[in-house]
Amino acid sequence: MEVRTVSASLSDRHTHFMEFDAIAPYRTYRVDRGIHYLLQGLLPFNVFGHLESVYQRKSNGKVEVLEGGCGVGAALEDLKTGVGHLTPNFEVKSDFINVPPWKRLPNGYQPGLVGKIYTTGVTLSPRHVDIASRVKEPFGIDEMVVGPIEQHNFQKEYDFIFDLCGAAFYFPEEVIAVYGRILKRGELGFLRLLAGANEPGYFLTLFYKHNLESVDKNGSPKGQMDFVVQRV
Repeated sequence: MEVRTVSASLSDRHTHFMEFDAIAPYRTYRVDRGIHYLLQGLLPFNVFGHLESVYQRKSNGKVEVLEGGCGVGAALEDLKTGVGHLTPNFEVKSDFINVPPWKRLPNGYQPGLVGKIYTTGVTLSPRHVDIASRVKEPFGIDEMVVGPIEQHNFQKEYDFIFDLCGAAFYFPEEVIAVYGRILKRGELGFLRLLAGANEPGYFLTLFYKHNLESVDKNGSPKGQMDFVVQRV
């Protein structure tokens, strides 16, 4: 696993997370959350089906996947190993043929994407790197960035970005601006955000400002909401 450390001064909010993570069980901020949080969330997203479709239309190379606020990397590991025993929360009520792969909800075992994806995770805590590095190859994270995502100088764009109550949940304005730059044009991202702390329409305006468009959304305007966004 390649590790990159962001050379930057931490804000008071960043420091708070670092200090609390050092003394609390690593489950406190759900830094161990797996990919089922995306598959069976407020707006279920079949990430396996979506990434397979992206891989099939790429001319060469692996699909570049980024998780903002990856914690110990459990979700990225799941993408490579595969997961089982999944039952969708609801059924798609339209013609299956015309439904995009991410809406074709999984039911049962989902095979892993090892060999098809290159995974990058971003975390504030060096401690998470130690835990993530214990995963045996080839199922571990390929690259981890340690530090504030908004201060990292990304050298490439990504085919898919997801953030499950991660960096954009706590620092939406700074992080969504980054996602709008590094998500490849025409590709999708999935964000779980804290809508209840902001004015109605806040995130849609923020997306528009940073070249992102909401493709679908669901959740509670007074709590958490899931958004599928596309770089335009």
